[in-house]
Amino acid sequence: MTGYTIPFGRLGIADVGTVGGKNASLGEMIARLGQAGVRVPDGFATTAQAYRDFLAQGDLGSRIGALLAGLDVDDVVRLAETGARIRGWILETPLQPRLRLEVQAACEALARLVILQQHCHLVQPPHLRINVFTQQANVVQPLAALRDVSRERRPVFRWLH
Repeated sequence: MTGYTIPFGRLGIADVGTVGGKNASLGEMIARLGQAGVRVPDGFATTAQAYRDFLAQGDLGSRIGALLAGLDVDDVVRLAETGARIRGWILETPLQPRLRLEVQAACEALARLVILQQHCHLVQPPHLRINVFTQQANVVQPLAALRDVSRERRPVFRWLH
């Protein structure tokens, strides 16, 4: 069984089928930057399997497929209406419990990592410090919002349709 989340640090271009092209490329970039000595805060990707399992709930994937089957993509008004309807379905569908738990665990792991890195930054001699605080602060803020994943509104998948 594949996990629903994978840290970017463990991803590379060979993982396109598992996490998609953007996430795999981001993992590859983070790995290469790390090898070059550039410190980049880690993150995580949700897997394609997590998305497929999400769509299987309440037959959501079949409902979306049926709605898209007869769609004339040249009818811009109908296209916008269909997209809004699909986004509504996605927002109404709860995340599967396993995904909710894995995202919450991944967020907590990132928060611990950021706190550890900030601590290490503070104890380094001033002439050795690399200012990564700003990048890390940008990570901590969204993490606080994701801590209670049960209240979120599926932003993880909403952008896909």
